[in-house]
Amino acid sequence: AMELEMAADPAVDAVYGRDLDTRGDLYLVPVQPIIRGVVEDVKARKPVSVIGGKFHATIAAVFVDVCTRLRAESGLNRVVLSGGVFQNRLLLERMLRLLTEKNFEVYAHRQIPTNDGGLSLGQAVAAGAMAREKGTLQ
Repeated sequence: AMELEMAADPAVDAVYGRDLDTRGDLYLVPVQPIIRGVVEDVKARKPVSVIGGKFHATIAAVFVDVCTRLRAESGLNRVVLSGGVFQNRLLLERMLRLLTEKNFEVYAHRQIPTNDGGLSLGQAVAAGAMAREKGTLQ
């Protein structure tokens, strides 16, 4: 994943074909159109930088599609970008831009790591609070 991020051209805005299906409360992203597009580009000998750029643009577009649908259904306008996937700076920056353009209120990590380091800090804070509550920590 990191190699694809490093190879990707961040200026590429083209996306692969994508769909978004719903089944009850679930949002499903059929991956076949995306994989088909990647394979077609590989067969056409397009540069890895273009394929990587299109792939990242596609994933960001899918996430933004989901956020837009959820906002229409729920009225919620806040989006939090967290978790290890957002160590990918290209994906994070593209998502921040696209969501901001659609007038979402977007939150992302600034001082605490987005991955396991942030999770560990949260666990330490929760453990400290529980210990104080029990009187075992002053």
